[in-house]
Amino acid sequence: PAGRVHLVLGARGRRDRYKRQGLGVSARAADAVWLTNEGSHGERPEAIVEELRVGLIGGSGVVHTVLDRREAITEAVQAAGERDVVLVVGRGHEKTLTDDGAPVAFDDAEVAREALDSLAEALVAEQAS
Repeated sequence: PAGRVHLVLGARGRRDRYKRQGLGVSARAADAVWLTNEGSHGERPEAIVEELRVGLIGGSGVVHTVLDRREAITEAVQAAGERDVVLVVGRGHEKTLTDDGAPVAFDDAEVAREALDSLAEALVAEQAS
């Protein structure tokens, strides 16, 4: 059987606001979507997420709103099954996240690795007991 697609999606603040609804539309193909902060740059993260959500209207996937990006990535990894895929999109090579102040170190790939490592440790512990 085919797996499910879990998508972690955000949009950067103060940039390309007109693209947000379209990003939501493209996310309709996912089975589950985590809308999250991608660096608000002083804009309200809740407002950014709501603009993304408009594009998801009419989609059939489950939509979660988790503004803490680390938590959103972790939840998506934990929700994934054996044949599922988790896509964390939008930030690519960026290694910092900026909200209201100075940039903070944040690497999507590293956070996903940490979530996978934690999940693997839990599975090993479960099998050992």
